[in-house]
Amino acid sequence: EFQQALTWAQQALAWLPPAELTWRSVCHGVVGLGELLTGRLDVAHRQMQTALELIQVIGNPHFLRATLGQLSSFSLMAGDLHQTVAYLRTVLAEARTVGDADDIGHAQLGLAQVAYEWNELAAAHTAATEACEAIQRTGDSALLAMATLLLVRIACAQSGYAAQERC
Repeated sequence: EFQQALTWAQQALAWLPPAELTWRSVCHGVVGLGELLTGRLDVAHRQMQTALELIQVIGNPHFLRATLGQLSSFSLMAGDLHQTVAYLRTVLAEARTVGDADDIGHAQLGLAQVAYEWNELAAAHTAATEACEAIQRTGDSALLAMATLLLVRIACAQSGYAAQERC
């Protein structure tokens, strides 16, 4: 029911008082995802930046990691790999502080993808391996499959024969 949630979030932004930072940040995040789904990456990014600014005032670390994770996805889609890494390193540091395996897995998978793009294969392998270990603890089989496939791609780049053996 995402379309309905998007409609409600847009209406809530019109009605919520400016001081209601928590709900305004949630609404900006929902609107940002809606804009992303319609292909308006620049508008989506602005909405998520607004959500981030509000969350930083609120000081909610879980919302902060989630929003930075979304922003990293937007940056990756836009091809801004340096900004993607900056967001993901922040998520990873915070996630390690609280032991959040899900956020560690997502962040390390993103960092592994960027390292692979930069042909930094050792760093990509290290990050993808940690991503797999963290994701296994969460039970997210779809994300684990993505991380495992990235490990195979990295192995192919390092040595095609070794990758065939691994498969």
